[in-house]
Amino acid sequence: MKTGVIRKMSHLERAFYQIPGLKVTLVARITGKVDANKLQKAIDRIPQKHPLLGARVVFDAKNTAWFTMADAEKPKLKLRKRSSSALWFNELQKMQAEMFEPQQRPMADYMLIYDDEGADMIFIISHAITDGTAMVLLLRDLMNLYADPQLQPEQVIPLQMSDYMAPAKPSLKRWITNQYVSKYNKQWLKDPHFFDWHDYKAINDAFWKKYTYGSVFLELKEKQLTVLQQKCHNHEVSVGSAIALAFLAAHEELQGAFTGKKRAISIPFDMRRHATRPVGDLFSLCVGAFMFPFHYKAKRSFWDNARELNRLVKKNVKQLNSAYLELEYFDASFLDAFNVFAYPVIKRWNLIRHTENLKRFAEDTKNPAFQIAKSYQEKVPGTLFSNVGKINIPNTYGDLKISRLALPSVINENTKMLLVGATISNHLVFTLAFLEEANNPALPETKRRIQVRNRALELLGFPEAVSPDPFH
Repeated sequence: MKTGVIRKMSHLERAFYQIPGLKVTLVARITGKVDANKLQKAIDRIPQKHPLLGARVVFDAKNTAWFTMADAEKPKLKLRKRSSSALWFNELQKMQAEMFEPQQRPMADYMLIYDDEGADMIFIISHAITDGTAMVLLLRDLMNLYADPQLQPEQVIPLQMSDYMAPAKPSLKRWITNQYVSKYNKQWLKDPHFFDWHDYKAINDAFWKKYTYGSVFLELKEKQLTVLQQKCHNHEVSVGSAIALAFLAAHEELQGAFTGKKRAISIPFDMRRHATRPVGDLFSLCVGAFMFPFHYKAKRSFWDNARELNRLVKKNVKQLNSAYLELEYFDASFLDAFNVFAYPVIKRWNLIRHTENLKRFAEDTKNPAFQIAKSYQEKVPGTLFSNVGKINIPNTYGDLKISRLALPSVINENTKMLLVGATISNHLVFTLAFLEEANNPALPETKRRIQVRNRALELLGFPEAVSPDPFH
């Protein structure tokens, strides 16, 4: 490989690569006048600390993916003059639908929406190279470089998270998994399929032809947050568990309970906290996830249900039984096929531009990718929630202050409840992300989600916060 190579892309990272909706977003509301030229210079320098933010992706002759900084284009800050209070979300929707060109430039987009009083900063990064914690690190480090242009950032080498974890212990389950994967790898490699950028673009275009990105916010300011924290303390539950339970209960009351395998809840966790040695401020995909079934018992009190949910979260996070670790064992081209291409081909072939690669793949109905894709879709949980919690970074940088921070969730068309929360400056924001119908001005799904959010606020004890506005 040429000079500038950072490292090989892991299979877990590849599983998040170029899938529509798998972009991690951070929106920071800034008080103070932001100098766009200074912010662009900070963006230009951020790869000195976090190399993946300056890397493109290259594939070798064996279809192995590598991160390299050689010949990578520099990201350009997009500027918009604020013309309405909703402009930031309109632009976010467009950025979600725009596909990265990772073989030319880093998988990172930056936008500044500004007026004379402040700005909204929007960062959208591929989930293949980031997670919620990494996005907060990015915000802090960009703001530091902005406030002090002479600052010399110290590079944090982006090793794979597996390099920091204890080796997996042998087990019967792991042996069975290896046998299962080996069997399908052999079948696949008899007649494999390979895909290129045009195929990824065809899948992306078809997805966003059907959907647009939707989000509804639940916000609690300082006094409300203090009240909720006290309630949670009295009932021995975390704030995140209480809010997640409120959304689940509201959904069940207004739209019906999740049934069958959709009762499963997925909880992402930060693997940095479980490393065998210090990882530093590692900007990379460092997230695991565990799943467990949960049923809201309407005959019990809200807080009894919240305690049960909180107990299950604590129990599972201690075990570190992360879901989908078997992805590392699949052949890379097979992983691409069943993880990115098979489901869209099954689900919306009529919307997809039929490239030569995709036509050959679709006609090969006996290849195992379609079978594996169906089995994985059946395992997709009904709910995913994550609370980054209190953001442990400064909220002031020179004459700029972060007054609000939101982490709108990634989206998956088969996961119906996607919640991500964060708190900064005593201001909590949870986002409920979903897929809205494209080109439908009535916004039916948005209206349903606003009703769920409002009912969740009532269950938490804040009826005064109910609003028809998705972002207040």
